[in-house]
Amino acid sequence: MHRVGGLAAAIFGVLGSMLLATSSAEAAEPPANLRVISTTSFTVKLAWDPVGTATGYTVSYSKESDFSPELGRKNTNEPSFTLTGLTRQTAYFVRVRSTSVVTDSDWSPRIRATTGPIVMRVGSFNIKQPDEDTAMCGSFSARARDIVASKVDVLGIQEAYQGSDRVHLMEAIADAGGDDYKYTLGEGAHGWENGWDNRIVYNSARVDLINSAHVPFKTQDGSGLPREFVWGTFELKTNRHRFLVYSTHLEPGGSASLKKAQWDQIRANALRNQIVDGKTLPVFIVGDFNTSKFREPADVMLPKMKGSGFGDVLGQTYKSYTVSGQRVKSTAYVFFNSFNDCKLRPSRVDAGRVGNNIDWIFATNSLQIPEWRTWVRWSGSGLQTPIASDHFLVTIKALLP
Repeated sequence: MHRVGGLAAAIFGVLGSMLLATSSAEAAEPPANLRVISTTSFTVKLAWDPVGTATGYTVSYSKESDFSPELGRKNTNEPSFTLTGLTRQTAYFVRVRSTSVVTDSDWSPRIRATTGPIVMRVGSFNIKQPDEDTAMCGSFSARARDIVASKVDVLGIQEAYQGSDRVHLMEAIADAGGDDYKYTLGEGAHGWENGWDNRIVYNSARVDLINSAHVPFKTQDGSGLPREFVWGTFELKTNRHRFLVYSTHLEPGGSASLKKAQWDQIRANALRNQIVDGKTLPVFIVGDFNTSKFREPADVMLPKMKGSGFGDVLGQTYKSYTVSGQRVKSTAYVFFNSFNDCKLRPSRVDAGRVGNNIDWIFATNSLQIPEWRTWVRWSGSGLQTPIASDHFLVTIKALLP
């Protein structure tokens, strides 16, 4: 009986050793095809081929190719993982190994993954008078539709007049899925009457409002309508970097000298406010300037803005379709005039040209601008209805330093 038991133990020992060797050999194979699926400013999404015998995986990452020092290890049960909390525009080295009840595999060959820059979406939108909310043009729901679809982080809006229209716009944005959007100069009843028609709408999930003010223009046309601009200091939630945004609506019927004076006041204000604690903040100046590149004072103000550090991102030049120093890398519908006048076939220029806009976006000269979009919903023969406003929403993507 003792010999039988000893024989059984030996047999099981041999089988166990074989099983252990097999499992160890299988587990010793590291995951293959480690790859980067996508990156953002602060994340890297990874994937690899699954290992059949694995009970889990360990991801290792470092800024050094020899993983010295190793920044961390993350465990997962799936053949994919997203590293979070990384530094923007930084190269990381990544490797992965499989784990099992028997042993861990060797590390896979390392790969390199680089996080992206911080992308901000900034825009301008003249939302039209609220009493012209019609089925064809000027619908609050259509305005909100475009704002939410654009995923804009900070938006200068014009003709958001004192009173209930500001409330209606924000209600429409919330109904369209933009619950995180707020606007400057008071979210409560006490703030509705501040300023005439300018506001800055911002995505409170992405940025914090630090301070804001509306500033009446020193030069007015005497009509009794108090033209002004609004500015705000914002802070990115991700890294606490700050930037300035201005929104304005220059006098539509005023002389070139009047518009120049108003425009120049914004420029001078931005020069003063951009310096905070010895640091120069990025600046965006947007709005309905009621001035195209074919009209004065664009001849004076376009070079003056660029010379002050806030160039037109499209690089437009006075009375010409030739651009100079255009920073925008890709465009959509930029050949449309940003003022559509609620016409199903608005005036536009040949595709490939930069259009005749009166809605402008200026930004600090050093900022990279990957994209401009004029939010045109074009069916091929005319605009889709409802048209959001008598102006198109215009937005850019900007890479913040």
